[in-house]
Amino acid sequence: YIINKLDIYSLINKDYQVLSGGEQQKVQLARVVLQIYVSPLKEKYLFLDEPTLNLDIYYQYKILELSKELVQDLNIGVCAILHDLNQAYIYSNDIVMMKEGKIKYAGTTKDTLNGKNIFDIFNVKSDFIHSKTLNKTILINSL
Repeated sequence: YIINKLDIYSLINKDYQVLSGGEQQKVQLARVVLQIYVSPLKEKYLFLDEPTLNLDIYYQYKILELSKELVQDLNIGVCAILHDLNQAYIYSNDIVMMKEGKIKYAGTTKDTLNGKNIFDIFNVKSDFIHSKTLNKTILINSL
């Protein structure tokens, strides 16, 4: 399940030391997810600190899709630190926005991640646009 979801079948027989940083990151994620999956605990959580760092765009979304599936299919809670606001908007149910190390806003993503709060935290303007191609609302930011 995990190998297929992360599309890492080609890495199975490779020496970990010769893998790229992104490949190593995917292998580490697969190991952690497997450990959580087989755990006898009833409540299971995965904490991710910048899980998309050093990954190409395809694998960034692959990791985020897997995280979403873990929540839905395996009942594993996922808490991720993301600095890409659009990814946070698309993939999170709840969000915490921090400024200077303190929680400034927290709540459901759709209510909390808005133009006013984004400007307050990051001093950038934002817009929410419905993409016909993706059939979803996306978030864009600019100065």
